[in-house]
Amino acid sequence: MNLSLCCISKILAEQGYKFRTMTYKTFSSKERSESLEKLSGIIINNFSVVEKIIKHCAANNIKGYRLSSDLCPVIKHPDLMLELEDLPNYKLIETEINNVSAAIIRTNIRVSAHPSEYITLTSDDPIKINHSIVDLEFHAEIFERLNLSKSYYNPLNIHVRKEGNPEELSKTFIDNYNKLSSNVKSRLVLENNDTGNTWTVSNLKKYFFEPYGIPVTFDNL
Repeated sequence: MNLSLCCISKILAEQGYKFRTMTYKTFSSKERSESLEKLSGIIINNFSVVEKIIKHCAANNIKGYRLSSDLCPVIKHPDLMLELEDLPNYKLIETEINNVSAAIIRTNIRVSAHPSEYITLTSDDPIKINHSIVDLEFHAEIFERLNLSKSYYNPLNIHVRKEGNPEELSKTFIDNYNKLSSNVKSRLVLENNDTGNTWTVSNLKKYFFEPYGIPVTFDNL
């Protein structure tokens, strides 16, 4: 049995190594240049913390690490839609990302992510679908920048979430799944819902793994 760490280390947080975040309200309350500078600093800090956590995992015989889904807050808000290259101090951001990548390679920690709980590929609302696709693509971009394998070894784990007729919902899901890039599809895995009765392990297996080969994550917590 291999243990993995989910997102934060309380031990490191007590030492002052904490993730920082920013809301769109905060971003838009200041001059754009000031907010971009602050956001840039937050992202640099967050990847620096990830590097320390990766090393902490290796030092404590923890074999896996699940990245926070908010390392780059607000960057893909629909009213911003920034690229990392748009930020001041991008070179420092790139350096920190490369440091994380090197730490992962050196320690052989298995890295995964669980994108936002708001991601849905079964919604009737095209805006929600579009936001979900943007979010998933950005997660895959981060994985690419970290040189993580384009495989289920480094999974992006999501829920189908919506309850209802599994046959109809699975068709809607696959229609939207097919809009995703190979960077996402080659990593995407589906987790059983912790509430509701539709997306059990058996239904995920029946409607997604067996016909399409999309793997299933079993959550019993």
